[in-house]
Amino acid sequence: MSRPHRIPLVGRLAPAAALCLAALAILAGALSPAGPSAAASGEETVRVYFTRGEQLATVARPADGAPALDAALRALVAGPTVEERRRGFRSSIPAGTSLRGTSIEGDAVLVDLSSEFAVGPRESLQARLVQVVFTATQFRGLTKVRIAVDGVPLPQLGDLALFPPPGRADFLPAPYGGAPPPEPRVAPEPSPLVLAIQRRLVDLGYLPAGADDGVVGPQTRHGILAFQGWEVLPRDGRATRRLLAALREAERPRLRGAGRRIEIDLARQVALLVDGRRVFRTVHVSTGAAGTPTPLGSFRVYRREPRSWSVPFRVWLPYASYFNRGIAFHEYPDVPTYPASHGCVRVPASESRVVYAFAVIGTRVVVR
Repeated sequence: MSRPHRIPLVGRLAPAAALCLAALAILAGALSPAGPSAAASGEETVRVYFTRGEQLATVARPADGAPALDAALRALVAGPTVEERRRGFRSSIPAGTSLRGTSIEGDAVLVDLSSEFAVGPRESLQARLVQVVFTATQFRGLTKVRIAVDGVPLPQLGDLALFPPPGRADFLPAPYGGAPPPEPRVAPEPSPLVLAIQRRLVDLGYLPAGADDGVVGPQTRHGILAFQGWEVLPRDGRATRRLLAALREAERPRLRGAGRRIEIDLARQVALLVDGRRVFRTVHVSTGAAGTPTPLGSFRVYRREPRSWSVPFRVWLPYASYFNRGIAFHEYPDVPTYPASHGCVRVPASESRVVYAFAVIGTRVVVR
């Protein structure tokens, strides 16, 4: 029988664990000075940990006279309000999940939930576990969480080990490995058709200057997808004579208004880097899926990180530029032709540095 997957305790391995923990405390909010029986000591509100984009985000809820721990967890399983959802808050905990009870032993709290909590794909199970751990351990003296379903303690949730009981330190950043090196291959002979397509994509702003080598690679495919998305053509990323014919008739994308900005077209799944009145580049992206849409509106880039850690999904987000709380442009290995993210704007690796360099602090971002 194979051993269950264990969430790595990175804090024991990384020499900079204290720094990571400090950063995590800033991200998640300082621990509450109140204990789990805070209602009796005058505590009026509790924090509830939802997600916003790829990151954790908190909302305050009234305890309403109930024990603070139970009040926080009941608010968590109830999910965001209509107004909070409008503002981009989401939860990975399935609708219909209920809190059956809690008990405390030492520094650990046992959280007993209904069976709906334990059903779902790994990514969702991991995110909901993080939400419960952070919500339950906001109270002084509670550092670990045990999970039970219908009164039965779980040794694991899917393939996520729950023994020893996880705490916040278990979700510290993992060592950053960067992108895997490309596999060696024999370069194909340049194609005149591909070269003509690439040169036209460069002229129209779908590829950077110098990308015309006559060989179809990831950057060329993503450039083709961006063109097909903007022109509302079938998106297959293929370099064909039909594509070349469409390119001959096309013009560089044009937008109304002036000013340096990034415009995200949700229908076309493209991001347009606008420099003044000219569209500098048009980039293929994938925005938020139906359950976690990228919110419409006008925003500003307020934080940039060449390596950003997603706590709820335990994944590195390279070249991240945040413009709406936990929602950012960031590199991702899978950028399909449809909305697929948790609200962020996924950018192909071949374009992530271009977008990151353009999205300086204060850059306006328009989602439409």
